[in-house]
Amino acid sequence: MCINSSTEAKLTSHQLDELAMAFELEVFTNLFIEQRDKAPEPLSRRPSKSPISKSCRFFIDFLIRGLDQSRKFKPHYVRLTRQLILIAKVAYTKLLQDFDVLDPCHKCSDDKAMNLNDRIEIMAMIEFMMKGLSPLDKSPDPCAETAFTNFFEMNQGAIEIRVNTFAS
Repeated sequence: MCINSSTEAKLTSHQLDELAMAFELEVFTNLFIEQRDKAPEPLSRRPSKSPISKSCRFFIDFLIRGLDQSRKFKPHYVRLTRQLILIAKVAYTKLLQDFDVLDPCHKCSDDKAMNLNDRIEIMAMIEFMMKGLSPLDKSPDPCAETAFTNFFEMNQGAIEIRVNTFAS
């Protein structure tokens, strides 16, 4: 174990990786158990309440729960948040790959619309985690759900342009 200048124990890189994996597993498991019998309606947090896939809704709920929970680990908050951003970017890449498969299909308009809504939702979360967390840092009683919804409403146009730019 490394020791910093103030003689406090510091986690090694390997220990931080293990902490991040355990954190993700704990958040995922608790959310899955909670939603197993009563999952929320798969609707976007956009003002239009566009339909999104159940897996996207669960994933966004996972990220929001992860943001709320990571704040309890003050010394490791940045590392855990960066890990959530990485996970979200991987999910977005997979959605782009799905879009590439769906794009030539002329009978897949519903699937294309759902994929677009999912990509917008995931991109909004990525942008929120990278640029919109300051309200959480400054609020005495932070709620990631409310902060994300407000961020999404204020930045919906820019997020949609960014998603369309990625897909072209």
